[in-house]
Amino acid sequence: KIRGMADLRERVNYVPINGRKPRNRFARGHELGHQVMKWHQIDGGYLDRDKELSPDIQDVFESEANFFSSEVIFQGKRFKTKARDFTSSFGAMFKLADEHEASYQATIWRFVEEQDETIAVAYYYPISFYDNFGQKTLKFWKLIPSPKFRKRYGDLVIPDKITSNHPWVAARTVGFGKIVDGVENLTCGNKPVSFAWEAWWNSYALFVLIRRKPALRIIRTISRHG
Repeated sequence: KIRGMADLRERVNYVPINGRKPRNRFARGHELGHQVMKWHQIDGGYLDRDKELSPDIQDVFESEANFFSSEVIFQGKRFKTKARDFTSSFGAMFKLADEHEASYQATIWRFVEEQDETIAVAYYYPISFYDNFGQKTLKFWKLIPSPKFRKRYGDLVIPDKITSNHPWVAARTVGFGKIVDGVENLTCGNKPVSFAWEAWWNSYALFVLIRRKPALRIIRTISRHG
């Protein structure tokens, strides 16, 4: 289950021989981040001494290393320019993932954070509860919003648990890697708001892309005579 390991004294990184290329690529960047950031060079013995260094700092170091790896793989601001050239969809995210030899999950996260559209992605994972169809219930884990989405729909209510009869879960039954879509009303500020959505199942998690459904525009033609 170890995705990567760094020997900070020998300055050597290790990744699994049988690991998938995108995952190993991210792990290498992560471990390189630990080596490049000098403040990560701390004697491991200090981690158990609250007076020297809080154990919680390990979580900070891991987040910093993840950010470093993401910056290297996606080439910083260059990715933002690329991402904003695409209409927001899983197809666009997968195309960019292949170009950068990155995992789909990492690319989805980065794409949403850099996007100037009003979009978000909800993550769901199976839990040990089965529905009436013998399928594991999916539980909401996290919502990744774009800056515009966070500002406009910060109080959006996301379903906490969804079962096989929910339209999003169709992505789990249509086949691995296939995308399903539709329109869903979600509660925001005690009012229903219509969102277009896409759902994708990668065999262990469900990803739901949510974007504001554009309102219909009525175009009136005015004829002038004379």
